Amino acid sequence: MSAKIIAIANQKGGVGKTVTAVNFATGLAEQDKKVLLVDFDPQGNASSYLNYDSSKNKLSIVDLMDIVLKQDCIEYSTEHTWYTESDKQLMHQLKEEMSQAIVCDENNRVDLLPANITLSGAEMTLISSVYRNQALKIILSYYVPDYDYIIIDCSPTLGIMLVNALVAANEVIIPVQTEEFAIDGIVQMLQTVQNVRRTENHNLKIAGFLLTMVQPNVIEYGEIKEGMEQQFGNLMYTTMISRSVQVPRSTKEHIPIIQQDHKIGKQYRDFTKEYLNRQEV
Repeated sequence: MSAKIIAIANQKGGVGKTVTAVNFATGLAEQDKKVLLVDFDPQGNASSYLNYDSSKNKLSIVDLMDIVLKQDCIEYSTEHTWYTESDKQLMHQLKEEMSQAIVCDENNRVDLLPANITLSGAEMTLISSVYRNQALKIILSYYVPDYDYIIIDCSPTLGIMLVNALVAANEVIIPVQTEEFAIDGIVQMLQTVQNVRRTENHNLKIAGFLLTMVQPNVIEYGEIKEGMEQQFGNLMYTTMISRSVQVPRSTKEHIPIIQQDHKIGKQYRDFTKEYLNRQEV
């Protein structure tokens, strides 16, 4: 088993990124895939969505990053090969910490690597590290053998955290809200993907664009949908996610909407199946 790592990312906030990450992960678990959801947003919304209680589990993604960044002699390659004795000690320490950091959710069968507000301070630490763009990749390399899919809920702003996620990922799914400034966010996101692909992760692929918070009666919807279909063609998922008041309710109830009897849940289930079908093709 070797996990495919998928970043759910858009540099524009409020596009349904976290809702998509949580429900996509849950949808994959429904298809009998072993899934790890990585909350890599300092707001910790994915962790909150899955009712993560930091008082019961004090370790988070930040603790694992601290271990990596404190090492002075890590020799790491894209093949996840470790060379020195120091590297072996780091791997052993990380594995011990990982077993404590992972939160298993029996309700939706998705494992969670949680985040909290302390993640916001990690960016300053990353800036001064020689491994500033590879910290998350180093961490996730240990999880790859244990999962089918690793889903990363990314920070909604351009910075080292987003770059870390894209360097670690095999693919990126870009949720897009059908509103006036949607194209601006896409252009910025594509530039970031291209930069990461050119400098850090040559194999990074765009898995597709997912239209979210869709309101067919809004004039911008038709214009943006048509424009994106002309520009990106097969990269557009045919499944679209509607806007609904039930979505914020599901986050407050800490129950993924895909597990509820609601049309949005069906849409996320259809999207998950569409993604898997595309992989088979």
